[in-house]
Amino acid sequence: MFRYVLNCIKIDKYSKATVLSFDLEICQFDSYCAILRKRLRGDAWFYKRVCEEILRISNGVEQDADQFNITEFHEPGRVESHV
Repeated sequence: MFRYVLNCIKIDKYSKATVLSFDLEICQFDSYCAILRKRLRGDAWFYKRVCEEILRISNGVEQDADQFNITEFHEPGRVESHV
């Protein structure tokens, strides 16, 4: 099992204010992968669109991993990310 936690922040490039802040937790259990998410602050509709895009991308990554038989995973860690 591995687990990654991403702290994501979207900052407006003009006002430098935080537009959206959320956490993503990515876990793998045997052959299953789960993405847990939590909105901390910001617009709910923008958060919904970001989550839909993450889901779309993650489905593509799964297909790419199957195509190339990617089975290697890295050790758990904590990553700060600015989306």
